[in-house]
Amino acid sequence: MYTPVINILAIAMGITLCFWGLQLTRIVSSIAFAVFLGYIAYIYAHSVLHNPVLSSVLTVSAVLIGFGLGFIMFRFAISLMFSYTIASIVTSNVYLVMALTIILTAIVYILSRYLLSLIISSTGSIIIYKSLIALGLSQIPAIVLAIVIGIIGLVNQLKRERI
Repeated sequence: MYTPVINILAIAMGITLCFWGLQLTRIVSSIAFAVFLGYIAYIYAHSVLHNPVLSSVLTVSAVLIGFGLGFIMFRFAISLMFSYTIASIVTSNVYLVMALTIILTAIVYILSRYLLSLIISSTGSIIIYKSLIALGLSQIPAIVLAIVIGIIGLVNQLKRERI
């Protein structure tokens, strides 16, 4: 369906996700949160203070804070969404859903580094598998190669220093 060049690029992207996906997620989420906080700070400061120098200082401060808190907020948001989804499936009582969401959010946040590493590495492995199949490799070697790369990448992500 796709050209071989696109499949080779997809394999490279899959390998990148397997080995460095958590670090890429950290960088992208930090940049996104920094841009968001910087924009909000600039809009607020410019409309309230009417001073471009103070607005710029506040914006730069917000961007720096955003870089520092981006990945933490990403992990918290993922944990909260996952916990709410699970709690909503388990029960329909509003108070019980709120209690379960709070409890599960704390548990999932603690485990989020491992869960994110597993999910990102699995995604990279699936991309590698699909691309190898598209390039004409038979199914069994493609599965074995994708699983081996995924496991090595997962171990690589988990052995890195604590994020």
